[in-house]
Amino acid sequence: MLSYLAIPGIASAAPDQGYNMSHFVYDEINDTYTCPQNKILTTNGNPYQKNKNKNFYTVKHYKTDACPARPARALCTKNVKGRLIERSEFAPYIYEL
Repeated sequence: MLSYLAIPGIASAAPDQGYNMSHFVYDEINDTYTCPQNKILTTNGNPYQKNKNKNFYTVKHYKTDACPARPARALCTKNVKGRLIERSEFAPYIYEL
């Protein structure tokens, strides 16, 4: 019997396309993201379990306190708390495609 794992897609939509996920740079050594405004998004390191079609996978969240005060925030996100990047455990495989 074959078993398939659904690899989650990449959520990237921002109000301005210049702030889509593809414009955020992941730093594997420091485990951070850098946004188009050169602000660093960090993680608290806690893994979160997600469920997509009864397939469970782990993600980490990345945020920065600089977002709410930045004039570009409205271009990046509609979330009043600022941009949240969610990195799946499968991200290295997704980005290689």
